[in-house]
Amino acid sequence: MEVKVFGDGIKNLKELLEEKGASPYAPCAGRGTCGQCIVKVLSGPCPPSERDKEVLSADEIGQGMRLACRAFPNGDITVAVPEKKNPVICTEFSVNSTHQTDHSVSSQADKSASGLRVGIDLGTTTIVLTTLGSDGTAGETRAFLNPLSVYGSDVVSRLESAAGGKLHEMKDLLRRKIEDELRILIGTTVFNGKKTMEDCTSGIRDTSTSSDEKIRSNPERKAQIAPAVDSVMTHVSRIALAGNTVMTHIFMGWDVSGLGKYPFKPYSLDAAQTELLGIPVTVFPGISAFVGSDIVAGIYGLDLINGRVGDMLMDLGTNGEMVLMTEKGLIASSASAGPALEGAHISCGTGCVEGAVTGITLENLRPVLTVAGARSFRPTDNTANNSANDSPSGTPGLSDTSVHPSGTAGSSGTSAHPSGTAGLSGTSVHPSGNKGLSGTSVHPSGNKGLAGACGSAILELVDELLRTGILSSDGTFSKNYADEGFAFGTDRNGRVLALTQADVREIQLAKGAVSTAALMLCEKGCTDPKDLHISLAGGMGSGLRPERIRRTGLIPAVSEVRAVGNSVLCGLMRFFRDSSDPASTSSALRALSDIAGSVTVYDLALDDKFQKKFLDSLDFIQE
Repeated sequence: MEVKVFGDGIKNLKELLEEKGASPYAPCAGRGTCGQCIVKVLSGPCPPSERDKEVLSADEIGQGMRLACRAFPNGDITVAVPEKKNPVICTEFSVNSTHQTDHSVSSQADKSASGLRVGIDLGTTTIVLTTLGSDGTAGETRAFLNPLSVYGSDVVSRLESAAGGKLHEMKDLLRRKIEDELRILIGTTVFNGKKTMEDCTSGIRDTSTSSDEKIRSNPERKAQIAPAVDSVMTHVSRIALAGNTVMTHIFMGWDVSGLGKYPFKPYSLDAAQTELLGIPVTVFPGISAFVGSDIVAGIYGLDLINGRVGDMLMDLGTNGEMVLMTEKGLIASSASAGPALEGAHISCGTGCVEGAVTGITLENLRPVLTVAGARSFRPTDNTANNSANDSPSGTPGLSDTSVHPSGTAGSSGTSAHPSGTAGLSGTSVHPSGNKGLSGTSVHPSGNKGLAGACGSAILELVDELLRTGILSSDGTFSKNYADEGFAFGTDRNGRVLALTQADVREIQLAKGAVSTAALMLCEKGCTDPKDLHISLAGGMGSGLRPERIRRTGLIPAVSEVRAVGNSVLCGLMRFFRDSSDPASTSSALRALSDIAGSVTVYDLALDDKFQKKFLDSLDFIQE
């Protein structure tokens, strides 16, 4: 997308673009640490910064690439901002709990358009909306990136912004985005699959404005169609929402000052009532400052309260929360994993969006990539790929195996590659002469770059590098890869995507926090880790293939690991099924509050043993 801005030499380019509604991806909230808010200056004065020279190559700087947060233009400039990709998010769940009521979701969408209920999974990185029809069947689902990412990818950055006077600004931004997406979701259901805001207006047309984004960026047009769009919302009777404690506080506009400092006291953990577009919204109760209502929803949906000893819910999203059933009841903890497991703060990382790599395996050091929205790719035999200094010498071909039709890591199928959506570049080379390009697997047509690698792919690559000896157990690259890291593809700007030494250190910190939390939770609950039955959930957890990340040590060696998908949606849908009238609604709310009140929170930060155990857990497993 091309954007024209006028710089005064005081505001940085990221701020100027945000004012135009074209904010670039910046998981560090503009602190200059992530190096991912790269835009291309097409015209006008915008000299490179010192940080640009550290992150970008000379060729890239010469092409006009700049870090938006470190550019301070003075005058009129035109900038190309990378298009934001649609998220490919797990919205399904599969539950085999001790609860006897069937909480499985039917794939048949409810088209009755009467008495629809909407569940909202308010995640730090992504937000998912799902409808439940009056007949109890799940209907349409809509997933999108959390708009608060402009304030940083992690909750700490957002807490700082909210506590610094931007709380109501953040609340308004969040609610406006959810309301926009609600209109589209309900219009999709009511009008039989028509998905744009235009289609939701029952006949109003404007041929010059056909996309949702154009309507959102045109206040006059949006005001014109709003009454017609809002008319479809009369089909919605109720909304329920669950999320981590920081996100629900911002959504409600509650004071967050107590969440950012010891003793980390929330404004409220009770269930709450509010409205969106005039529709009543029930916000689930939370457990603590670090274990939120999303975990209550997961416990409720999986019926973990009636589970067996050793049952563990591990929600691996931006925050690594986990709950364990013990002889004395449920205990929970939160691992400060940071956003690395979802691709943020990783030089080659991204969220799970279209064009993102969701899985990586190595065949003779040649990467085989699984791409969200596409199929897997393997280099042909004439692709040289023996060391960090190799470069491609042939045209890689498509793999006939390991097809990925749905965008969720671990899926398989037989659908063909959709032309132009593979997200792989067939011609771009490394700006320093292909140095460090370790057999990039590329698509021979379309010439579109990868979005990056999401957390599941990064972990799989680390596992493969450990298997091949390129990484040692302490996380150090072998000599040939020490400088450039291990490259596996190119992005849409032709930049090589490589896992670097700094990236590996970020992964070690994240996996160390998660694995230490899980083992210390077992110790606290007098449970042998080998007796664990882990249910993996969350944006990150639902896409993991445990057998492919064994060497990372992220997940303890246990008797059973299963992916349950989106456990938050599972709990939200069960709540609707359990609350068909006022009396049953009160009963369901009491059950949720009882769950929240019954969980014992184990604060790892207060345990003197945590630091040593954490440091001991940083090494990988070398087999």
